[in-house]
Amino acid sequence: MVVRRIDKRSGDNAYISVSVSKGSSDLYECLSNMYMILSILALSHVGVVYVNAKCASDLITMGDGMCVAIKEATDRYCKAHETCAALSQTTQQLFILIGLNHKLLDPNKIPTSALFTWTSVSDVLVHRGKAKEGWRDADPRNLLYASQLGDINWDDEQPDGNKPVVGLKQPNLRAHDIQLERIQANVVCELIKEATLETPRINQFKANFPIKLEQEKNDNEISDACYQRLMEPTLLKCSFLCNQNIQCRSVYHNLSQKTCVHILYTDARLPSAFRNIAGEWKRGKAKEGWRDADPRNLLYASQLGDINWDDEQPDGNKPVVGLKQPNLRAHDIQLERIQANVVCELIKEATLETPRINQFKANFPIKLEQEKNDNEISDACYQRLMEPTLLKCSFLCNQNIQCRSVYHNLSQKTCVHILYTDARLPSAFRNIAGEWKRYAKTSITVMKPID
Repeated sequence: MVVRRIDKRSGDNAYISVSVSKGSSDLYECLSNMYMILSILALSHVGVVYVNAKCASDLITMGDGMCVAIKEATDRYCKAHETCAALSQTTQQLFILIGLNHKLLDPNKIPTSALFTWTSVSDVLVHRGKAKEGWRDADPRNLLYASQLGDINWDDEQPDGNKPVVGLKQPNLRAHDIQLERIQANVVCELIKEATLETPRINQFKANFPIKLEQEKNDNEISDACYQRLMEPTLLKCSFLCNQNIQCRSVYHNLSQKTCVHILYTDARLPSAFRNIAGEWKRGKAKEGWRDADPRNLLYASQLGDINWDDEQPDGNKPVVGLKQPNLRAHDIQLERIQANVVCELIKEATLETPRINQFKANFPIKLEQEKNDNEISDACYQRLMEPTLLKCSFLCNQNIQCRSVYHNLSQKTCVHILYTDARLPSAFRNIAGEWKRYAKTSITVMKPID
């Protein structure tokens, strides 16, 4: 749930510790970095309004009723995107450069004056080399999705591994990886039928979304994505302007240089033009996506405004929220060696009872890219038991209202209960031999009305 208002009290301790933490990931937060060393912040979705629409007379119908507009060929990938974005502004309907729906195109309806047709499918976020899967397109409806085997109609011996964009080659529109510019290609803009343009809603920004990047700066200009550079002094204003632009996918901000970079159309690493600029590039500190110990909704993670952050907080390298005197503004603080008050909240509408049978699921609340924590300063609270079976390990967690998830190692007969707030496997177990299996409670059914 959220951080609740606490009456201000005087006292010697500078902080009040609360149960909000980054102990686990959710759909909108870092998938593998518990204590938020944040340098990239990406839109987790793009707000669109859903409507019903049919192909207009000035559009071309392709397979499955897909509507497209075929525009003048261009020799630059970003210019192809700009063409479709301009069409969106003119029609107030959302058009994107054709992406993973390219298999619905009819080759007989594509001009033959250019050898290739641009697509928005690229590997500018994560280099894929010769991999036939893991490529992403410009479709804003699911920014988490990366292609799977069969999604792209690759030609023989493709991709060849050294170019960042997918182009469709005549005459049969088979996919090749091609360069970002200096290649003349058709522009096909796909209409997103169920969407229309509007001033975007407030979108969630998350660090390490859709994945954690091992390398955030691009070092090769031949794979630079489309971007816009602005001079903005704050990350907040940089992010706000991205939110107002439906074509913006992510932001990079350099505080010392007051430089804001908007990545357009498809998410990507920081373009190579900025790699040698002094100062730290950040996507900011995630002020949302934190969890607390409230058992009434284990899926909930904080949203913007839920936590009363102090200025310049969180600083990004500590895993727990503490409230600092005198005004109880939120700071991220370390797990120990800091003296802090303890405030216990009564859940009025609940009473303790022997827990009912709770459902356990793997990959809840989402699939974790990294289940083991590798840094002891961000280890969550846990209990270690010697139990031979996952069933018994889970049963005992079910009996403990404070238990949130279990990790079990069959070969070592070791059971680990994660307590109070869900988290990754503590670092003390990271080098233990054998496979660890994780299951988390999907609900904690201990609530009943009090007479």
